[in-house]
Amino acid sequence: MTQHKKFKFKQFLSFTLIVVFLSAIAYSCNEDDYDETFDPIDPVLSFSGSLFEVGKDAATYSVRINANLPWRVQSNRDWITVENQHGTADSTYIRIRVAANRVQQTRSGSLSAYITDEVRAEITISQAEGDPMSDITVYFYVKEDGSADNDGSSWAEATTLTAALEAAFSGDVIRIAEGNYMPESIIVSGSENQRDASFLIAENITLEGGFPADASDEDDISDPVAYPTVLDGNNGFHVVAIIAPLEEGRNVTLRGLTITNGQAGLAANANVTVGGSVLPRNYGGGIIVRNSVVLIEDCDIMSNRAEHHIPGVFVYANANVTFVRTKIRNNSTLNASSNGGGIWNDGGAIFMFDSEVSGNITSGVGAAIHNFSTTSFSSSALSSRMYLFNTTISGNRTTVSAASGYYGRTNSYALMLNCTVSDNQSNSHGGGITMHDNARLDVINSTITGNIAGGTGNGGGIFINTAMTQVVNLYNTIVSGNTAGGTGNDVNEAARPIAAKLAVIIGAEVIDKEGNSVTGVTFDAVANLGPLTDNGGFTRTHALTGTNNPAVTHGMTLAELQALVADFSPAIPEDIIGKDQTGNNRDGKTCIGAVVAN
Repeated sequence: MTQHKKFKFKQFLSFTLIVVFLSAIAYSCNEDDYDETFDPIDPVLSFSGSLFEVGKDAATYSVRINANLPWRVQSNRDWITVENQHGTADSTYIRIRVAANRVQQTRSGSLSAYITDEVRAEITISQAEGDPMSDITVYFYVKEDGSADNDGSSWAEATTLTAALEAAFSGDVIRIAEGNYMPESIIVSGSENQRDASFLIAENITLEGGFPADASDEDDISDPVAYPTVLDGNNGFHVVAIIAPLEEGRNVTLRGLTITNGQAGLAANANVTVGGSVLPRNYGGGIIVRNSVVLIEDCDIMSNRAEHHIPGVFVYANANVTFVRTKIRNNSTLNASSNGGGIWNDGGAIFMFDSEVSGNITSGVGAAIHNFSTTSFSSSALSSRMYLFNTTISGNRTTVSAASGYYGRTNSYALMLNCTVSDNQSNSHGGGITMHDNARLDVINSTITGNIAGGTGNGGGIFINTAMTQVVNLYNTIVSGNTAGGTGNDVNEAARPIAAKLAVIIGAEVIDKEGNSVTGVTFDAVANLGPLTDNGGFTRTHALTGTNNPAVTHGMTLAELQALVADFSPAIPEDIIGKDQTGNNRDGKTCIGAVVAN
C-alpha cells in the first residue's frame, strides 16, 4: 500500500513538471504574439451633445452616453441626483433626477463621466427658471401605500412622502396619514451610501401627521395619538434634515410626527454639502437644522442614536427652532465621550413650551441639553440662546461624565421659567444643571429636585465649574432634595457663587426676596414636594405638599414677578409669567417653584 502511494506521487510530480514546461513554452509564444499582433482598445467616451435642457419641475430624465469600456459619472450640483453612477460598455443611458427649481432664473450644473483620469466627458444640465412664489397654499396628501405617479391632490390621489417633498413649494402643506415612512432619496449628490437617505426639507413647508390610514375626507382633523405617523430613519445619519432658506413670514413646521431610528455617524464620517449647506453626518440622528426657522409641534423625537454626538436634535448656524408640546426622549449615544443626547444648540436660538426632555443617555456631557457655541460651523462662535417655558427635564443620564441635565457652556445663555429639572443622574459633577465658562443662566419659578451627581461628583442640583465667568441667577425657585457623592448636594458654588438668590429655597434654607436667610424656617424636600407626576398641564411636575410648607408663603407676588421680567428680551408672554407650569394662576399667591399650591 505504501509503495503504491509513492508510485502515484511520482506520477503526479512528473505530470506537473511536464505541464509547467509546456506552459512556459506557450507563454513564450503568446508573449511574442502579443508584442507583434495585439492592439489594445482605445477608450471611447462621450455624451450625445454638450447641453441637456430640463424643465422647472422635479422629474427624472435619461441622458445618453456612449462608451466602449466601464465608466463612472457624478454631478456637481445637489439638485441633480445620478441614479446609476457607473455602467459598462453595454450601458447607453444615465438616469438623473432633478429637483424643482425654486428661483426665478435658470440654473445649470454638469455631469462628468470618466473611464480614466485622462478619458473624460462632460455635459451641461440647464434647468428652466422657476415660477414666482405663490400666495396660494397647495395641499399634498400622503399615504403609506401612496403612488409616486399620483399628484397628491387628494387622499384618493395620495402620493409618497418623497414625491411630495420634491413637489412642494414654500407655503405648501403636506398631510401624512398614519403609517411608517422611511426616506428613499439619498440627499448627498454622488453618494452611494444608503445612510445618506433622509427626509430633506429645503422649503418653508408644513408636514402634518396624524390622519387615518384610510383617510378620505380632506377636512379630517389631525390626531397623532390615535393615528401615529412615524418617520423612520432606517439607521440613516439623519431622519430629517432642514435647510430651508430664511423667508420673511414663513417657516418650516413639523406637526404630529414621531421621528425615530436615525443614527448619526462616527467622527470619521465627513461633513457633506447639501443645497449649499454643510451638514455633519456625525451630529443629529433625529433632526438636524441649519440656519432655518422651524416650529416643531406635538412631535415625539425618540429612540435615535449617535456613534459620535447628538442622537436627538442638532440646531446650529443661526437656526431658530421652537418646540411646542414636544417630547425629546430615550435618545442615546453609542460610544465613549459622546455629548448632547437630547438637544445640542450650537449658535442657534431655541424656544421650548410645554415640552419634555427625558430619558436621554450619553457617555459624555449634556445628556438632556448641551448649550454650547463652537467654531465648527462658522468663522466665529455664535451665541447659543435657549428659552425654556413650562418644560420638564427629567430622567436623563450620563454614564461616564458630568452634566446629565442642562449643560451651559461657552458663549451661551438660557432662561428657565416655570420649569422642572428632576431625577437626572450624572456619573460625575452636576446632576441637574452644570455651568461652565462664559455662560449665563436665569432660573425663575422653577423646581430642581431629585438629581444626583454620582461617584465623587459635586453639585447634585447645580454645579458651577471653576472660577470662570459663568453667571447663575435664581428667582422664586426651589433647589432641594438633590444628592452628590462629593460636596454640595443641592448647589456647589465654592468656585463661583450664585449671583442672585431672591425668594429661593436651597436645601433646607429659605431665602427671602431681599436675599436674606429666613430664621426659624426650614424646607423638607421629602415632606414638602410630591413625586414627579401629572399634576395638570402638558408636563410632569412636583406639587407642593405638607402643612406649613414655606414654599407656599415666602415667594414673590405676581406684581414682583412681572417687574422682574419687564426688561427681559425677548419679552416674556404674560400668560407664562402669570401662571405656573400646570397652567394655574399665580395671581394672589406667593408660591416658590414651578407649581403653586391649590
